[in-house]
Amino acid sequence: MLRERLVTIEGKLHGLLVRHAINALRITVGAIFLGFGVLKFFPDVSPAQGLSIKTIDLLTFGLIPWEVGIVAIAALECFIGICLLANRWMRGCSSFSSSGFSLPSCS
Repeated sequence: MLRERLVTIEGKLHGLLVRHAINALRITVGAIFLGFGVLKFFPDVSPAQGLSIKTIDLLTFGLIPWEVGIVAIAALECFIGICLLANRWMRGCSSFSSSGFSLPSCS
């Protein structure tokens, strides 16, 4: 009796997860992008600020000041996060985010 109930509950839970997994992932990643993007607007608040500054200096050969670069990265991350949360412009956002993930490995 208990085993059949658990199997039924597992089947319903599995169906629920299959239907909503992609949306849950999109919303979660969007919230993370938006959160880290907002943090970068405030100096010395973001835990990734040092890595971002180092990457900006390396990729621009020091031509763009890190203050300008960090604001550009913050705006881009916020834009990507809002697009993911709003479920709009997904292809453009995924290409921006994919290229952005690989940049810090250059430094």
